[in-house]
Amino acid sequence: MDGRGDIMSKPFTDVDMMFIPVNLGSDHWVLARANLRAKRVRIYDSLVTFHDEKIYLRKFKPLQVVFPQWLQDVGFYNIRPEL
Repeated sequence: MDGRGDIMSKPFTDVDMMFIPVNLGSDHWVLARANLRAKRVRIYDSLVTFHDEKIYLRKFKPLQVVFPQWLQDVGFYNIRPEL
């Protein structure tokens, strides 16, 4: 290893899914799975007793704007025009 990165990693332009940890406040985390091919995000929450759609929508609202813009800014759609 030369310190430049994990040999198990792939460039994000080579994957169809990204996993994004999201903090809902204090010690409550959920996992968002962004399926780039299907253009969908699924939320996984291991805290079965918690299911507040309003909080999910409020916390994920910024991602609806930032994530597609970030993909555009880094040239993702130029590299993966099929998506």
